[in-house]
Amino acid sequence: MMENNEEIKHFIKLFFNFAKEKLNISSCPRVILVYDDQNAKDFFGKTGSYDPKTQTIHVYVKDRHPKDITRSFAHELFHHKQNLDGKMDNNAQYEDRRTLFSKR
Repeated sequence: MMENNEEIKHFIKLFFNFAKEKLNISSCPRVILVYDDQNAKDFFGKTGSYDPKTQTIHVYVKDRHPKDITRSFAHELFHHKQNLDGKMDNNAQYEDRRTLFSKR
């Protein structure tokens, strides 16, 4: 599991430098590492999110393996690329995955 901020940042920077060239990403998103105890305990907890309006990626890191954290960052970075390319509907309402499994 990963709790060292500097180590996490190192892996994210390495991946970003690789992806920036491969995907031709013109600007760096803001990246926020989230340490949320409640979310870490929730099987359906969040792993990451992207806000196209502020170009901010949130990556949940509490009790997660570095490969999994980087995978979540990669997913959200692709949304950033979609946003930069004008392929993301900034007005869309994205449904929280947890609601799909909630009891009715």
